Amino acid sequence: MGLSVHETPIALFTHFQSQGVGQRGSEWLSESATNLLMTVAFPLRKDRDYAFVEINKGLSVSIAKTLEEIIEQKVEIKWPNDIIYNHFKLGGILLETMQIGQTKYLLMGLGINVNQRSFPDHLLATSLWLAKQNRSRGEAVELPVNEGYRLEDVASSLFQRLLEAWKNPDEFAALYLDRLYRKEEWVSLMEVKTNHIFQAKVVEVNSVGQLVVQLESLETVAFHHGDVRMLYRSKSNN
Repeated sequence: MGLSVHETPIALFTHFQSQGVGQRGSEWLSESATNLLMTVAFPLRKDRDYAFVEINKGLSVSIAKTLEEIIEQKVEIKWPNDIIYNHFKLGGILLETMQIGQTKYLLMGLGINVNQRSFPDHLLATSLWLAKQNRSRGEAVELPVNEGYRLEDVASSLFQRLLEAWKNPDEFAALYLDRLYRKEEWVSLMEVKTNHIFQAKVVEVNSVGQLVVQLESLETVAFHHGDVRMLYRSKSNN
């Protein structure tokens, strides 16, 4: 079934933003004209209930699939909403609802590292260009300005796949577990309030968006993303 004009999502993107925001209010930094910074507004109907966790999973999978096709290598989703290639961050997603005029929207903020050639070591980030070239994310590369991906093309590909996922969220969400970063692996989790670090095995993300893990005691527990943070695995540990 097609979407009416009032139900059709709208996308905006820019080559640079001065006040980018990440998860938990952290700052999102991006080099000018090298990366994709995008907002997609999904109109919400008043007469419909939305399973936002499943929608989140479905939209995340659609992004991972699109980027995977671009670089022809596996792309994963790190709970709650980071996009990962080879243990490094390709981008991130931020979802929130907002009332604009008479319409309520699900707003997706999406940042994807596209053509950036190098990153500070502490960011543990990479870009589509570096991933495609199979280069170290910290290796400085001098290339002509016009070499790399067109941001407009990346934005168009992402938006088309996001529309598919918005229409059929359950179909895309069913693929989420296969894309979950570090699934069935032991990871380091840090308690947000105390900074205590402990080990746990990643099991799944449940229907309310919690990360389900198995502790060393074999107990299975679930955490909201405001309770714990999953620490990145360094490339040296691959």
